[in-house]
Amino acid sequence: MESRIVSEDHRSVASEKDVARELPTSRGGVRGRVLLPDGGPAKGALVAMTAGAGAPDIATRTDHEGRFHLPGSATAGNVLSALLEELAGEAVISPDGAVEINLSPRGDR
Repeated sequence: MESRIVSEDHRSVASEKDVARELPTSRGGVRGRVLLPDGGPAKGALVAMTAGAGAPDIATRTDHEGRFHLPGSATAGNVLSALLEELAGEAVISPDGAVEINLSPRGDR
């Protein structure tokens, strides 16, 4: 059974497959930045993306400015996670491909 996206007036608008096709895809990978709770760069944070649908998960570490690049293709809506010691954060890839992950203590999430 195919899932459908339904509007507030209960009319079937589109299938999940249709919506996924309409989301922008970045073929040059995903670039972004991870920030510490104080706003500084999160040097050496682990950043991972779960690609879903049988595609492999990919991961990398941030540079000294908290910047990262995950190669491959990514679709707006994919979730990125970042970890650094006792800090963690998540972000969703926006339609314009911009990603900024703000870390916070793991218990505060």
